[in-house]
Amino acid sequence: MKNIIRAATWSLLLFVFVVDAGYALAHGDTIRVSYARVQPERLVVIAGTTVHFHNANQSGAPCTVVIGEGEAKSPALGRADGWHYTFETAGTFSFFIEEFPSRSGTVIVSPGPKSRNDDPLRPKQASASVHLKAAQWTSEFPKGETRP
Repeated sequence: MKNIIRAATWSLLLFVFVVDAGYALAHGDTIRVSYARVQPERLVVIAGTTVHFHNANQSGAPCTVVIGEGEAKSPALGRADGWHYTFETAGTFSFFIEEFPSRSGTVIVSPGPKSRNDDPLRPKQASASVHLKAAQWTSEFPKGETRP
């Protein structure tokens, strides 16, 4: 009987782990929120990324995610509910759980490749010519010779 209970317990734990991992993969960048913790507390993404906030409270206690000082706010998320927020601009964004203000985290948004290229102060041809010169320079050395 003990072996059956042990096997059932391990099967249930494995099932929960696999379902939970698959859920996170299906939603991409996911932050799990609960009254006990926020995981991860720090997430780095590229501008334009949609982050999924998932209520991981086992008790069913609701969580409301507040980004910044009210810039965005989720509805009250019940057990296993989720909310998506797209971080459009680069910057550092703090968030906290309204019901549990000590549970907080940070999303660091770096500029995406498109927004970096749109920077008027960034030379447009610098990287292309550098790569071209590097390719020409390396092709001049026969195999086996070391570079100075």
